[in-house]
Amino acid sequence: MQIIEVRINQADFGKTLVEMERWLVYKNRPLVKMKTESNGDISIKVEFEDNYLADQFRHAFRGFYAG
Repeated sequence: MQIIEVRINQADFGKTLVEMERWLVYKNRPLVKMKTESNGDISIKVEFEDNYLADQFRHAFRGFYAG
C-alpha cells in the first residue's frame, strides 16, 4: 500500500476534490482511504491498495509519497 499526499491552498480545496473524484471514477473507483488535514494550507492523504495506481495519482496531482 502507498500513501500519496497532495498539498493545496484552501481556495483550491473544492475544485481539487472534484478533480480527484473524477480521476477515481475514470480509474473504475479503486478502493482508497482519504484523510485531510489543515494547517493554513490543506493536506490530502490518499491511501491506495494498488501501488501502480498510487504512482499514477501522484503524477496526476503533483503529490508525493507520505508515511
